[in-house]
Amino acid sequence: MKLTTLAALITLLAALTALALAACDNPSAPAPTATPIPATQTPIPAVALIPTQTPTATATATLIPTQTPAATATSTHTPTQTSTATATLTPTATHTPTITPTATHTPTPTATLTPTQTPTATATLTPTITPTPTYTPIPPFTALSAAANHTCGLRADGGVTCRGALDSPAPHERFTAITTGGTAFTYGESPYPNDRYPDHACGLRQDGSVHCWGPGAKSPPPDERFTAISAGADHVCGILSNGVALCWGALIHHPPAYERFIALASGLEFSCGLRDDDWTICWGDSVPRAPRDEQLKSISVGGHSACGLRENGSPVCWPNPDAVPQEVADERFTSISAAAFHACGLRPDGAPICWGIDNYGETMPPAGERFTALSAADHHTCGLRPDGVILCWGSDEDRKSHPPLR
Repeated sequence: MKLTTLAALITLLAALTALALAACDNPSAPAPTATPIPATQTPIPAVALIPTQTPTATATATLIPTQTPAATATSTHTPTQTSTATATLTPTATHTPTITPTATHTPTPTATLTPTQTPTATATLTPTITPTPTYTPIPPFTALSAAANHTCGLRADGGVTCRGALDSPAPHERFTAITTGGTAFTYGESPYPNDRYPDHACGLRQDGSVHCWGPGAKSPPPDERFTAISAGADHVCGILSNGVALCWGALIHHPPAYERFIALASGLEFSCGLRDDDWTICWGDSVPRAPRDEQLKSISVGGHSACGLRENGSPVCWPNPDAVPQEVADERFTSISAAAFHACGLRPDGAPICWGIDNYGETMPPAGERFTALSAADHHTCGLRPDGVILCWGSDEDRKSHPPLR
């Protein structure tokens, strides 16, 4: 359409140009009258816009023709004879359509968000099952040993518990027998200072080796093995497997090497041994002479005193035989324990009987109690009850006597 309109304009302009030239070449010729060319009405085609496949929007093209006003061309030629040719050109009205498209409205899609269903995690809690602690009863005591300022007990599992001025040994230690030593005199009967013989104890292991502990402990021979041990105030003695007695500590005297013993007892700077023929031999400093006419089945030493039991269970003590009251001499005992200034015997029915100097109640056992073993110290005495409890009486300095050891 645009090309057709342009061609018509060019043709019109060419005709006008030819007329103007002709008039100049023939001025006498009458001025031609321009025959107006009627405007050709070119029908305006309807423009159909095919929208993009947008089903919801329709584009309508409205054509607004632009009215081009008629152009008037005036050609003036002044020759000698003036002739005026007036050409009035009425061009074909060209309607240039202005297409104002209706904006295609592409609807903004509404996004329907389907949330991702994140499942709620169900925590399955596996409870930690704390097992109910199994109560392991503490093994009862099977043996005991008392010294001046402390008391120790041997339990059924071989462990040892001490009370008073001496700590217990390491928890892992296990023993088959224990013995305690040291002394502390609080009155004028002894010429020795209180701190000369500090507390100590020793235990006999299953393999026969000896372990000692405490401030007054003496190191035993490392390579020797013993079957029995006994601690005194400042030394310890043991019996080797061949029956020979071997001592270590402050005591510089030893029994004859040819003697063979089945039991030992140590006191203040001396010890005694019971031979296999039931005769007693003692050695050390300030040794009380053992009875030469007595055959004994057990012995016990404390301080500077010693006691033993005859075959019939009657007691005997030395160096002062009169230390045993007559009423006690008529008793029969299954065991005996001697201290510095008193002694106690255990009757067959388990009842204890004590005698000697009583300063702190050490000779006054609790009425009605029964025991399986006794141990007398300087100022207190202890007994092992059948239920494995250790009960003490007498001085409670350093809490060596109370409460009972369980």
